[in-house]
Amino acid sequence: MRHGGCSWRGDGCTDWGATRSCSQIGKTGAYLQFLSILSRMLIRLTEVDVYDEEEINVDLREESEWRYLQLSDPWPDLELFRKLPFDYTVHDPKYEDASLICSHHQGAKSEDRGPPRKPEDLFVRRQTARMRLSKYAAHNTYHHCEQCHQYMGFHPRYQLYESTLHAFAFSYSMLGEEIQLHFIIPKSKEHHFVFSQPGGQLESMRLPLVTDKLYESTLHAFAFSYSMLGEEIQLHFIIPKSKEHHFVFSQPGGQLESMRLPLVTDKSHEYIKSPTFTPTTGRHEHGLFNLYHAMDGASHLHVLVVKEYEMPVYKKYWPNHIMLVLPSSFNSAGVGAAHFLIKELSYHNLELERNRQEELGIKPQDIWPFIVISDDSCVMWNVVDVDGGGERSREFSWSERNVSLKHIMQHIEAAPNITHYALIGMRKWSSKAGGHAVREPFSRCHVHDFIVLNVDLTQNVQYNQNRFLCDDVDFNLRVHSAGLLLCRFNRFSVMKKQIAVGGHRSFHITAKYICAPDSKHPSLAAPAQLLLERFLQHHSHRFFPLSLRNHGHPVLLVDCYLNLGSQISVCYVSSRPHSLNVSCSDSTFSGLLLYLCDSFVGASFLKKFHFLKGATLCVICQDRNSLRQTVVRLELEDEWQFRLRDEFQTANAKEDRPLFFLTGRHI
Repeated sequence: MRHGGCSWRGDGCTDWGATRSCSQIGKTGAYLQFLSILSRMLIRLTEVDVYDEEEINVDLREESEWRYLQLSDPWPDLELFRKLPFDYTVHDPKYEDASLICSHHQGAKSEDRGPPRKPEDLFVRRQTARMRLSKYAAHNTYHHCEQCHQYMGFHPRYQLYESTLHAFAFSYSMLGEEIQLHFIIPKSKEHHFVFSQPGGQLESMRLPLVTDKLYESTLHAFAFSYSMLGEEIQLHFIIPKSKEHHFVFSQPGGQLESMRLPLVTDKSHEYIKSPTFTPTTGRHEHGLFNLYHAMDGASHLHVLVVKEYEMPVYKKYWPNHIMLVLPSSFNSAGVGAAHFLIKELSYHNLELERNRQEELGIKPQDIWPFIVISDDSCVMWNVVDVDGGGERSREFSWSERNVSLKHIMQHIEAAPNITHYALIGMRKWSSKAGGHAVREPFSRCHVHDFIVLNVDLTQNVQYNQNRFLCDDVDFNLRVHSAGLLLCRFNRFSVMKKQIAVGGHRSFHITAKYICAPDSKHPSLAAPAQLLLERFLQHHSHRFFPLSLRNHGHPVLLVDCYLNLGSQISVCYVSSRPHSLNVSCSDSTFSGLLLYLCDSFVGASFLKKFHFLKGATLCVICQDRNSLRQTVVRLELEDEWQFRLRDEFQTANAKEDRPLFFLTGRHI
């Protein structure tokens, strides 16, 4: 008699031995399923979602008899490139809802661009593609590997990281005050800076020629005067010991004096000449600040630009990174303020390095004048290889491959006559990009997200420190109107990772943006500039009714690009002497926007332009008294009619200094 028998089952298990066998088979299947899930999870960890969007307004790209036909040129020919017309139209897909910038070539042929997105749809998911990270990718704080542990500062011998706070002040005449910034500098980064001796006062930031690798961080103050702000600005650097070789320190004392800059003639392939600045907020965990693999191990200077209140958490997650800490007055500022201070600090440092190295017998023009300003979501870089089959062949083939950021930067830095270019950039990657996007190797157009900036040529062109949105478009237009060259390398592209936290998402406003002056209304806890920009983006049709879908008669913007929404086209002009502007002699505008206009804007300048009857004027100033003074100074009442009820202000608290604006109608 058999013990423990079992009934017949469809799988043929009729005894305990067979049952154990079937159970083992079941476990094997479960193991295999678990391993399959684990494998998929591990693969997913090596993938990221990157933006995959086609360029916009491609059909509006200006046709010109001058095109860059030297298809095989690795670098732009300066004389050929100067002859290319500037393409005013913005093609970056993130600006799909932005106002079209018209020129005299295509202002009248623009078509309706479709209904704008509502304010509540601001964070609608954009098109993305899942991509496997390459060996040259940039990483966030969750990436750990043996190769970059030393770069990140994760080393068993160095579990504590000392950092020192340094003040850096400089005057800026436009603000009429001294600006004081603070640097948090890890001990391992102090070699990037110059310190006074004795005292250890931060004096400048070195621009590197050689490298060292130590750890520990020190906080260094770095002060400089900026006439436009009318005060001394004091910044603070946190410099790890391993990065101190990038800086100049005074002896004795160890005061930070400057950031070392290499020579234009230096041909070394061991490091990247241009310091990289990455402004960031709210992304201490997810920002892609680990560039070790992207730089393929090459020595480079990378500075994170953070707000003062976020400094401790960034320092915690990135102990071996150099950090530039903005003054507390910039805690509620937008990205324009970070770009503004990065550029002005870099130019001040260029002057310091020229003076320092001139004492060593080096000519000032031989000091490297470029910096990189990179978004914190740039994850991978690509290059297109083209087989043109001849210089002017209509048939050509191309392929795209992932390369290191080191490869791209050293190629750009080796370009002949590079110091004649003010801004250099590259395409945003898209799987939908066709041959037309890469056939011409270079374009004279807007650049975004990852730019190489010549701080010497752009000395007199500033970022608008008040801006939250579209500050790069505004700066591009200012640079071009100053007669400087913007160059996009069409065969280089950058992939941007979709990061759902941080950035401008910290301000999500649902209430109304403006109100009547002196009215009783709930104040919004948001900066006035952000409220203004959001209002113009979503509700500018209230001010410019004749401009709605009237692309043949755009709104005239003077000295500042502001986004009035996708249904309203604009024309940008600069009031500066000798500026390059589009021809407006045969144009009639449906509106005029004057934003914080300065003394360069005069009554005679405005009388050059023609407006439709009933066109709208909008004057924006920092207070009500300035509104009235501007109306009188520009003699606006001669051609425009104003009503008291057409005065408004941003809906923030009085102590937060709201912006005021007045509208009128052309008579």
